[in-house]
Amino acid sequence: MRTRIFASLAAILLAALISGCEKPAPPTLNDQATMIALNIVSNSLIAPTTAKFSAVSCVERADHTFLISGQVDSQNAFGAMLRKEFGCVLTNLGNDKLDWLGVSVGGDATINRNLIPQDAKLLDSRIVVFTDQTSLQKQQYKHVEGRIQNVSKHTLTFISITYNLFETDGTLNGTSHAYSSYEKIPPNGIWNFTTDAFDIGLTPKFVDMTSSP
Repeated sequence: MRTRIFASLAAILLAALISGCEKPAPPTLNDQATMIALNIVSNSLIAPTTAKFSAVSCVERADHTFLISGQVDSQNAFGAMLRKEFGCVLTNLGNDKLDWLGVSVGGDATINRNLIPQDAKLLDSRIVVFTDQTSLQKQQYKHVEGRIQNVSKHTLTFISITYNLFETDGTLNGTSHAYSSYEKIPPNGIWNFTTDAFDIGLTPKFVDMTSSP
């Protein structure tokens, strides 16, 4: 009986030793994206070491970007703990190498200008990957067309985009607009916009963009 007990204990000990030698599974790409994002968010805080994260989620999207969002509690300049919502967008540069496109913490947003063109815009402190171009229309008129992406947690019910129109000598000669009045843009959603048509001799320059959550 004693021999059987010792044999059982030896088997348990051997199994424990074997399992202890197994290497932990490497982090997934989602895990890596989350760790990078949390580090970026922490470094943006006044007191990074006090950061406590909650409700963190990571979504990999069809365009090979990752949206990491959640809440973070940290101390402000007076030592009081405050909670802020955050969102961070990372992209896969290839070979599973990740880098950040933008981060928003408590409404304060920053864009990685090394990866996003200089004409990328911030929409009401939300990170928006913004691209536009001027297209011809009926040989006499042209308009601006482009796209923006909502990476906040809230559905946008209205977006207004305004361009000033200039003569060749720099004189302001009106404005051109695009509205999403009848189109809701959900979180992660993309809105393809087209402005009002204007004379082919005018040059558009982006001036303003507003939204309503």
